[in-house]
Amino acid sequence: MSYSRGAFDALHHHHADHRRGRRFHGAIQRGVGPDEQVGGRIRARHSGREDLPTDRLFLRAGDGRAGAGLELAGSFRFTDVQYTYPHQTGDAVDIDGLDLPIGQVTALTGVNGAGKTTFARCLQGLDKRCRGELITPSGERLRRQKRLKRCFTVLQDVNAELFTESVIDEVMLAQPEENQELALKILAELDLDAFAQRHPLSLSGGQKQRVAIAAALASERPIIIFDEPTSGLDMRHIQQVAAMIRGLADAQRTVVVVTHDPEFALAACDYNIRLNRGHATEAYPIDQSHAQRLVDSLTADVA
Repeated sequence: MSYSRGAFDALHHHHADHRRGRRFHGAIQRGVGPDEQVGGRIRARHSGREDLPTDRLFLRAGDGRAGAGLELAGSFRFTDVQYTYPHQTGDAVDIDGLDLPIGQVTALTGVNGAGKTTFARCLQGLDKRCRGELITPSGERLRRQKRLKRCFTVLQDVNAELFTESVIDEVMLAQPEENQELALKILAELDLDAFAQRHPLSLSGGQKQRVAIAAALASERPIIIFDEPTSGLDMRHIQQVAAMIRGLADAQRTVVVVTHDPEFALAACDYNIRLNRGHATEAYPIDQSHAQRLVDSLTADVA
């Protein structure tokens, strides 16, 4: 069975929408070791970091072929965000405005039910009931329909977004223009090239997760949203995914990651936005001075 890109977008949005009201399950019960280990990870993250060779995997701003609306610098600003669940009083999400820097990875953290996934759905424009507007650095105002074309979301349950008969087809379907050579390079970087002709649903959970990430990388959309991208992955593949997400940021994508994983957040993310009952209660850079603050909040969330 084959799908057109229009069908792919429709299926991607439908399956994501079908999961409305979902809450996180099975949060990773993993903390971070002693303080010196946290500092070591931060030093590795912010100095001497070796990223993947992104120039051969991802098109950079200015190439003329990058995803629609790719901005050269600055931040996207998501303003006046409000969402209320049916038959409930009070807003599930109520945020005046947040900045999402281009070329950076922003973590969305908070306890289960804090509004992280709802916020991510609103950002992509998946729900008509969500009010809000995304403003590009050039001042363009993106309502819901336009955001659908600018964002790509990797769901926590990747079974809901794998549609094709082979792994390579899954990646090529997400590309704005089919390019098998580039698709195979992306698969190789995620240790998936040996499975290129396998059916995606025949793979292990961690392998399926990486296929979904490969499709996001291939989409070339300027805003990539990850919902718990390290769920079910071992440490080696967590590090791989962190490097790939860093590669997206270095290629001037705006990356937003819903996560409970402190080690992943320290390795991959530049900023943290913490939500509580639908409000943004904290926002700070993930640097040496804030590392322990992030670790403490995330380990407390899963305690």
